[in-house]
Amino acid sequence: MGFNRGMTKKLLIVVALSACTTSDHTTSLDALERTYGQTHIEILAKSQLNVALHVDAAEGCPLLGEDVSATFDGMQMFVARGGYDLDSTGCYPIAFWFAPLPADAIGVWEKTNSNAQLVIKDKSAAWGITAGKLFANDFVDDPAHGQITWTDVARITDATVSPQMPITITGNVINYPVGKHVDWVAGYAHPTPSQCAGPGICSVNLEGQRSLGPINP
Repeated sequence: MGFNRGMTKKLLIVVALSACTTSDHTTSLDALERTYGQTHIEILAKSQLNVALHVDAAEGCPLLGEDVSATFDGMQMFVARGGYDLDSTGCYPIAFWFAPLPADAIGVWEKTNSNAQLVIKDKSAAWGITAGKLFANDFVDDPAHGQITWTDVARITDATVSPQMPITITGNVINYPVGKHVDWVAGYAHPTPSQCAGPGICSVNLEGQRSLGPINP
């Protein structure tokens, strides 16, 4: 469904291993790409938020300086400064995350600003990534027409409903048989960030879900 489901496990590993990094050589944000290769920020939003910085390093992995920080919707995130291994996307992962997710504060931010904002910075540079709402879960059910519209995204890549029934997807609309009732819906999407300032590539993997009552609140 387009979601990197091994991400959370890998992040737990990097939290432990990043503390074991012995190299004193660090690389600033503005030097990452020219020193190692293309940089890629990947935001994974699925009831929790994890952000990975992939670097196309042929060998060796960069270590960011101790001054690097990250905020999401204005709130400070935890940071793992050094990638410890190589995968198909390059050096993986330098990571940023919450524990636990400040869901209420993010909800207030998204209602006020209608977007999500990630800022990663050190003394050399400030990267800014802006995307649509990632935690609003605005699914609007229209049972009279057998449609559920996910208003947070422009296009749904996959979806699941309960109880199980035939569905089709058109843009950001999930179509189901008229006369049926959907109790629960999950949608998967890859919305394009409206701003990607700093890294070479920015991507979002988003899952939203919602229980649907008789009257959509």
